[in-house]
Amino acid sequence: FEADRRHHDELAPGAPRKHRIASIAHHHLLALVGPHPEPPMKYLMKRNDRMPSLETTLYNGSVPLDLTAATSVKMIAKGFGASTPKIDAAMTVVAPATGGVVRYDWLAADTDTAGTYRLEFEVTWNTGKKQTIPNHGYDELVITEDLG
Repeated sequence: FEADRRHHDELAPGAPRKHRIASIAHHHLLALVGPHPEPPMKYLMKRNDRMPSLETTLYNGSVPLDLTAATSVKMIAKGFGASTPKIDAAMTVVAPATGGVVRYDWLAADTDTAGTYRLEFEVTWNTGKKQTIPNHGYDELVITEDLG
């Protein structure tokens, strides 16, 4: 941190030491977290529709997430205030796995209730560790009423 202290002394020469250290910690936190996450995605369906399948690309920062070492990917959708997920199901990794593309083919029960659902994707790696996408907030699945 010594080089960073000198750097922050140059940027804010009169700032109290505690502010310089907080700024250094913030600088390193940003370096660990990386760029700001992409805005949430919104997926739209009509009630009882099962086509098209949901196909999306999962990202690691700004590049597609390489799913070669993934043992499973699942989609979880939960209504606001709900205690259990509406959907908690396995997805298919679309070849090549390096492209980060996954697909889900809807079941009848998935789209039978109109509403807005929080949505996330959970990747389980061959190490047994899990990674949730998006890692900040949620995507949205919106199922609107059909007219017939």
